[in-house]
Amino acid sequence: MERIFVMVKPWSINHSEKIFCKLDLIGERLETKAIESIPKEAVRLQHIEYKDASFFQLMINDLTGQKCVIALYKGNQDVFNKQKEILRERFGGDIVPLPSLKRNVLHISASKQEFDRDFNAWRDYLNEY
Repeated sequence: MERIFVMVKPWSINHSEKIFCKLDLIGERLETKAIESIPKEAVRLQHIEYKDASFFQLMINDLTGQKCVIALYKGNQDVFNKQKEILRERFGGDIVPLPSLKRNVLHISASKQEFDRDFNAWRDYLNEY
């Protein structure tokens, strides 16, 4: 069982309870935290692999100051990755994209390395497990 980081993005926050109910069926939720204003530094650290991409600053600006919900789970990474695609399809229909930036319903860490990066970016907002 791996630890998994989940973020319901600002434009999908109205679906967060439904999303977490689905994820609760496939893993153990360890913690949930509503974030009233996404800090710029957490976004920058979470997405550092895109630092040289043309959309990096736009993505940071798009998320900073917005509301989101983050959670930690324990579960099977492959099962969570499959569920991520299902949830993005189910709840993504009402998301307004930006011309040069795709917006997703949620982020789920896809690997241990990605979990470590995500957790480190948000550790000040979460209890340590």
